[in-house]
Amino acid sequence: ACSPKPAATFAERAAQAQALENTPVGMAYITDVLKEHGESINRFAGECYAGSPLKKDTFTLVADIDPQGNFENVDVQPDSAPTRCYALKIDKLQVKANRPVGYSDKPFPLVFNFNYNK
Repeated sequence: ACSPKPAATFAERAAQAQALENTPVGMAYITDVLKEHGESINRFAGECYAGSPLKKDTFTLVADIDPQGNFENVDVQPDSAPTRCYALKIDKLQVKANRPVGYSDKPFPLVFNFNYNK
């Protein structure tokens, strides 16, 4: 009997996405995602930190982009009200960019490292 593979930890997901980002295929797709949603991705930080007393913050977001272009399995560390807000906003984006080779029918892992300065 096969047992299901345990879910990857946050650090494992981030490392997997980072390794993929460092390939030509991964870098091209990330570039397309940022061309498509970069302004929104940056604006979300300002919106989510607007009510926060924090002047500076650093956090990491991991997610998968499913074959339909939807963000799924979005997670952030450290967990806080502004980072959860950010994750919820990212979760609503849809990527229309062409899928990279080898990812037409499986999720594409993504990691963003943020440095917020008010």
